[in-house]
Amino acid sequence: MTVALLLLLVAAQGLAEDPEPLVAVVSPQRVREGERILIGVELPPTDASLVRVEEPAYPAGVRRATGVQVVSRGGGPTGPRATSAQIELQAIQAGRWIIPPIGFETPSGRFITEHLLVEISLRDNIERIPFELQWRVHRDPVLEGQSVAVTLEMVNVTEFTFPESISVQPPTGALFEEAQGIGEISASMFGTVELFRFPVASFLLTPSAAGSIVLPAAEIQALGFTRRAPAITVPVRSLPEGAQETGAVGNFSFSAELTTREIGMDETAELVVRVAGTGNLGFLQFPDLRTEGFVVADTVTEDRFVAGPSGFTGERVRTVSLRPTGTGSFRIEVDAFSWLDPESMAIRRQPAQNFVVRVLEDAPQVDAPERDLPALLSADEVRRVANLDLFRRLGTYLSLTPVAILIVVVTFVRRRRREKIALFSLVALLGFALPIPGPPSDAVDAVDAAFAVGEYESAWQAAITLTEEWPDHPGLMYNAAITAFASERPAQSVYLLRTALVLRPVFRHAHHALDFVESARGLNRQFSRPRTVHPDGPLLAVILLWYLVAVLIVVPRKRRSARYAIAVIVTALMLLVAIGGFAYALHQRNQAIAVVGEREAGLRRIPEQGAQTWLTLDPGTAVLPLTTRDEFVLIRTGYGIDGWIPMDQLLQREQ
Repeated sequence: MTVALLLLLVAAQGLAEDPEPLVAVVSPQRVREGERILIGVELPPTDASLVRVEEPAYPAGVRRATGVQVVSRGGGPTGPRATSAQIELQAIQAGRWIIPPIGFETPSGRFITEHLLVEISLRDNIERIPFELQWRVHRDPVLEGQSVAVTLEMVNVTEFTFPESISVQPPTGALFEEAQGIGEISASMFGTVELFRFPVASFLLTPSAAGSIVLPAAEIQALGFTRRAPAITVPVRSLPEGAQETGAVGNFSFSAELTTREIGMDETAELVVRVAGTGNLGFLQFPDLRTEGFVVADTVTEDRFVAGPSGFTGERVRTVSLRPTGTGSFRIEVDAFSWLDPESMAIRRQPAQNFVVRVLEDAPQVDAPERDLPALLSADEVRRVANLDLFRRLGTYLSLTPVAILIVVVTFVRRRRREKIALFSLVALLGFALPIPGPPSDAVDAVDAAFAVGEYESAWQAAITLTEEWPDHPGLMYNAAITAFASERPAQSVYLLRTALVLRPVFRHAHHALDFVESARGLNRQFSRPRTVHPDGPLLAVILLWYLVAVLIVVPRKRRSARYAIAVIVTALMLLVAIGGFAYALHQRNQAIAVVGEREAGLRRIPEQGAQTWLTLDPGTAVLPLTTRDEFVLIRTGYGIDGWIPMDQLLQREQ
């Protein structure tokens, strides 16, 4: 307890040292070029001569016109009744300018204002306020050969728009290619004015050598203005030793796999080398390959990645076809693959890999395995996977009342025979005895019968009807998902399986089926699978610990012993943890689930129908919805890329 009190005192002292916020008023907030602006701040009553003002570096659009005036008014025996400060600024350049916080140090403490917005219009029109245009490099420092995201962004605008024209010159000494989808929209509120910052052009910059690169000035036309982003210089560091062989910079995983270990003389062996992750995937070098008894017949490199703030995210796969030159056992060796992790500036290394292949005169006979659809659940299995959902039953919570009554009676009414009164704690839980209704067996069997004979469309219609009649039933959702996949509805299948896993986290059949569906459709970069806990688990723990606390309060006679005190404290802490777990489980159960519908959907930079799409998402792609605006949803993909998508192109679970 002493240590805890000392920590609280230290924390309180640290909080006291932080400056307290002040309310500042900008009058007027919108002015023309050349006019004056007055910033007024009300301070706690104090002697004006003892106030020290800490002015920030003002933005380029304003400058201070006169000195800072601090005035105290209404002096009396106990000091002044009010103290105020005024700063007069001159508007010298049109635009929206953000004034950093202004600090005030007084005998009673330190105070600071919020960020302030000043709007300066053109002289001839108070409504015309130009925006700013800036280059933004999404990485610091930049390394030689590293793919870095660069965006040209409109800053401090009050509405979304797309420029009428964009003029960008590529820099020298680097690969500079346009890459859609980089950057994000950010918003800030200043009173009633909301300012946006969003990219209008995005690129990937890959320096070819160490030194520096100059991004030339860029120009756009939008909202009736022609704005110019000044050129910036980007320093480039050289790669450390150990990463220069492959030139790989990023966060990667490397693997090499041989399709077979035994072939015939008239066949070829395929070596698949895969680099996956985020970084300069488009420019790194694969490790060298050494073989004996083979010649390279063909090499195919497949790139499956998209641009992002940290470079390219995805995978690069190289398939090397090897033709044998004779019979016997031969070795294939893939050199080590090394790369630089830019976060830790450490060299990562995947050791070399060796494969031994046996070459025969005739090709070995291998039967190709058939890949079947996952089986449906029978009526009995559907009933077994149904949830109790005790957290939805009133009787479950009523079972807590006997303990509350018991504690009140023992504490305030009777002081003797506590052991007899404690028997009330054995009252049966009212909510557990309620039967769990389930769908009729004949309806479930009808779905299975249609599915067994290949009538997948009829099975789907019957299965989805059952889910509408019995919502939130994970077993029925599983059967509907399998029939959806069989009837060429992959998006519905992914959506139903992910929803079933939220309703019943421990559902082995649904986990296996989701792996099967996403693998079969090539959905290998999905948003992370829901990780939830059913609320009944922590709720049962709450009830049991609640009864245990009651027994500890009622039964023990030696209440002054240290063991008793420790037992009560530990049990009470466990009860609080269980309550927190129950609240967390309820929160996770209501998490958002979204899947791209049965047709391809395109991401947009801004939420407008006419906006250009820069990334296409396949049906069944699982994404995370972040927010909505009008008829659009801002989503995040499994690649970590954000973008707007029309609401009607998503399958979403209501929270």
